[in-house]
Amino acid sequence: MIAVEGVSLKRGRRRVLESATATFDSRTTVVMGRNGSGKSSLLQAIVGILPYSGNIEVEGIGVQGTNASRLASAVGYAPQSIRWPRGMTVADVVALAAQLRGVPRNRVRSEADRCLEMTGILDIRSHRVARLSGGQHRRLTVAQALVHRPQVLVLDEPTAEADPVFSDDFATLVRELDATSIIASTNSVEDAIRWGGVIYRLSDGAIVRTQFGGSGEPNEEMAALRRELGVRA
Repeated sequence: MIAVEGVSLKRGRRRVLESATATFDSRTTVVMGRNGSGKSSLLQAIVGILPYSGNIEVEGIGVQGTNASRLASAVGYAPQSIRWPRGMTVADVVALAAQLRGVPRNRVRSEADRCLEMTGILDIRSHRVARLSGGQHRRLTVAQALVHRPQVLVLDEPTAEADPVFSDDFATLVRELDATSIIASTNSVEDAIRWGGVIYRLSDGAIVRTQFGGSGEPNEEMAALRRELGVRA
């Protein structure tokens, strides 16, 4: 569970959240909103890399304060983009993430390969990151976030720039991660409905729970969600 209480934060000089409060207690939480509404900023605050006022707790761990190591163990984070050294291989990246997050040395290789297989890139484990397509980068970013078996997975637009196959694969992955809670942002109404869970939107500095949660007819839900978000079909 993620508890956000009275949180305000800025992106540069612009305030994107204003005394926002929400409790994300669904196994899958989807965050939507117009560009610039603060989706990435909210997720960065949750993982402790963007300062804010107010209080955020992740699985009972306070994000601010002296809990950095506990938070790093509990949370896996996949930002929109990561710049890895161009000489690293795909396997190197996930192995490094495993080591940084405390995976025992004798399990690093097996855990890395598990995540590469889950994200469909085990067959390119020896490729250098400089050779990867945009979609392969997205898969790798998700893989490194999974490697230490986190309690909470925080994903910033995980299917952006990804190929349609990964969009399908990711929807399956979300359903299969039974032991992990997921909070993910997206601009895609179709993905939000397919992932299920509870959908929130960011609007005017507030976090608003919508009435949509993947329980109705997908086409009807997509149309209604588009109307609520002001997104054209």
